[in-house]
Amino acid sequence: MTIKGDQATSRAINTRMLLNILLRSGPASRRDLAHESRLSPGTVTALVQDLIADGLVREMEAGKSNGGRRPIPLEICYDARLSIGIKLSEGGLTGVLTDLAASEIASAQRHFSNPAIDEIASHIADMVTELVPDTRDRVRKLIGVGIALPGFVDVARGTVSSESRILKSDVPFASIITQRTGIPVWIDNDVNAYAIAHRRFGLARAKQTVLAIVLGTGLGAGLVVNGKVHRGAHYRAGEVGFAPNFSPGGEGQLLGECYTTESLARQWEQLGLPFQHIAAAIGQGDATTREFLGRKGREIGQQIAILAQMIDPDTTVIGGETLSFGPDFTQAIRDGLEAHLLSPHGNIAFDTENDLWSRGAAALAIDHFFDFENIAGHVAETES
Repeated sequence: MTIKGDQATSRAINTRMLLNILLRSGPASRRDLAHESRLSPGTVTALVQDLIADGLVREMEAGKSNGGRRPIPLEICYDARLSIGIKLSEGGLTGVLTDLAASEIASAQRHFSNPAIDEIASHIADMVTELVPDTRDRVRKLIGVGIALPGFVDVARGTVSSESRILKSDVPFASIITQRTGIPVWIDNDVNAYAIAHRRFGLARAKQTVLAIVLGTGLGAGLVVNGKVHRGAHYRAGEVGFAPNFSPGGEGQLLGECYTTESLARQWEQLGLPFQHIAAAIGQGDATTREFLGRKGREIGQQIAILAQMIDPDTTVIGGETLSFGPDFTQAIRDGLEAHLLSPHGNIAFDTENDLWSRGAAALAIDHFFDFENIAGHVAETES
């Protein structure tokens, strides 16, 4: 039994390796796969036959011959499997159904406020059924559900490790969801999922080191180092909202008390104008508004520079609801960031669309499928 088990494990590893080569390099022949993987041609042929039978790989039109048999390129069938990504927020759920390239196929939403865990689980189970109504597809094609949520998330245990705005601490959230759905579940901090999304198919596509900053209801960072998310020893890396603010006037406060949308609103109202009027003031070119946003933007950029200097990213992506303050604000952030770096950092991208969260959650399951992440998904327990 041990030999058979070892053979099955080896076969699974080699199969994932071939898929990763095709994912990384694009279409490749069996000979190319054997050369790249250093597996024997016979082993590659057998594995490819299984992948074709599973519908995960297909043959393309034969290429030109160089004197021997015409090579037949192989490519991944991204539509052969499905993934669901769900962004959980205080206002409800936003979900997407994707293929293995995390391309959106369908979407769904649920709205609620202050829900209990059972209500959230019911909404998620209903959303899974809505997005994949065919029971056979849920069994054969759906590889998993990724859920992105705010708070300190212990991805190994599938829990929120301290009380968040939505969930209490140590609730076995992933296990509860998989018991309701029967589908493997991955959960992660929403900013980590946001960073994954931008690294996989967003503004930092294919970059190895990425810094993603979100300025909105909270203040957080997602760190991708050497192609993988850096979560930290206690899954709390990137929680910059809890770092002290050393900017003038900010002493004694945390960054999250100074630069979230809510905190900026309070500071704006201290100038004597309602926060809901800020958009009109921006449009009218109001000098007080421009000075306020310029000053705050430069302060934010200076704080981001500290993180950027530490990890030296290929690309820094900055997103969140606060970017709706307009181009003067984003330019001030850029100015503050670039002014405090040792060398010019041209790859600064602003995500004004703010629409990749759920696709990033779907990528949590996809990354495990391709073995980018070795964190096991939570699966429903079965009775023996």
